[in-house]
Amino acid sequence: MSKRLFGIDFGTTTTAFCCFDEDTESYIMFGNDAGHPYHSVIALDKVTGKVAFKGTEAWMKKADLVSTGGLTVVSSVKQKLVSDEVWETNNRIWTPEMVATEIFRIGVDAIRTKWPESKALIEAVVAVPVDFNYEERKAISRAAANAGIYVTQFVSEPTAALIGCDEDLREIRNFLVFDWGGGTLDVSVLKKVGGKFKELAKGTKRDGGDRIDEEFARWVHNSCDTGIPFDMVEPRNKDRLLTRCEQEKRNLSVEKDIKIALPSYHKGLTVRGTITRAEFEAMIKELIDSLIDVMFDTLAKSGLSAEQIDLALMVGGSSQIPMVKREIENIFGSRCSYAQNAEWCIAKGAAKLAAQPGSYTLASDVGIILSDGFFFPVFRNSEPLNHRPVVVTLGLVEDAKEARLIIAEKSSGHNGNASLIGAITLPASGFNFEPIEAIFEVETDLALRVSAVNALTESRRTESRTFTGLKFEYLLHEED
Repeated sequence: MSKRLFGIDFGTTTTAFCCFDEDTESYIMFGNDAGHPYHSVIALDKVTGKVAFKGTEAWMKKADLVSTGGLTVVSSVKQKLVSDEVWETNNRIWTPEMVATEIFRIGVDAIRTKWPESKALIEAVVAVPVDFNYEERKAISRAAANAGIYVTQFVSEPTAALIGCDEDLREIRNFLVFDWGGGTLDVSVLKKVGGKFKELAKGTKRDGGDRIDEEFARWVHNSCDTGIPFDMVEPRNKDRLLTRCEQEKRNLSVEKDIKIALPSYHKGLTVRGTITRAEFEAMIKELIDSLIDVMFDTLAKSGLSAEQIDLALMVGGSSQIPMVKREIENIFGSRCSYAQNAEWCIAKGAAKLAAQPGSYTLASDVGIILSDGFFFPVFRNSEPLNHRPVVVTLGLVEDAKEARLIIAEKSSGHNGNASLIGAITLPASGFNFEPIEAIFEVETDLALRVSAVNALTESRRTESRTFTGLKFEYLLHEED
């Protein structure tokens, strides 16, 4: 029986699903009727508490829906996954995870419509921003599971974009990926070593197209005599203006100026404004400058200069803003490239990861510091992670009343000291060579879980801890 392997780009603005079908050896994209990824938007009925519209349908009707007052429109939930924000209806309180589940269900429903026999959990690699922390990854895993998706692994969005782009990368050695979407800028610098791609450095800034929409809406608001600050506008009318500015922002990528008119904005007032592309660019210049700073900081961490980059790949809707394109092209010139399949390349890269050999490896060896100060590696950075537990049996070397397991990381091939990750302490019976069993596992959400077991104590005492913040490298075999 053939296997279908999925990649998902859960985005702030849109969410893309891609499947590698082993039968046809082809990639199948799941999106809306226009052939684009689904919009990450749902509309909730305030009376029933149920989902009234979701995906692209909710996005297309967004301006009308927020005007009715009977529906709550939720978007950009990716940026709120671990926040306390909720959306209340008469019969239900919606959390960010619940909203994320509904967005995942859009793709699951489409997949099961195409393949009705596919009733088991859908296994998928999910792409996330480079700075998504442990709690955010856990939230993604739970939301996906509630929709019928088992997350087998995560991959950073810029790396997935490079893997999934349709460029010919065989003769290229050094890469920079500039991925600017609705919620975040992610920058990755990668090097091709021995036919594999290796992440050298990553940088991020949690400012995206949503920030520009708000700046634009403030500009329109302040250009009219409304009598109140923008932050005090009724939420429904503020959402209407934000939605309109999001639409007109796209038009400014091709037009030299645009006009905005929004009736019944505040106390019957119609807000009006005309903005030129030059005025728009002056409005966002400070933000764009900060993004370029992030890019240069990431280059510095990688040890490469801009001149050493062979290909600068531009990904994400916000990277198509003319001012951004000019700034990047001024730095990289003809080495700057725009992903031909920009909407789909991250999901496709995640699907390729599911279908091909390759995985994360730890940036350093991770192991235990023994009583004589010797570092004993449990995971080596040269070995791909398989997310299976590794069991190590240790013996106490003195009559101690407690066992202390010191977990550390150390760069391979270096004679320097190991860096402390954390420690676990559990009771001991107090005799020499008392056995302690340590179980190490790097989970799919890239957290290290360590359990220490003393089978000789009365209750077979077990202590466990989860450690986050580990550094990873990503390797993928290049296609011929």
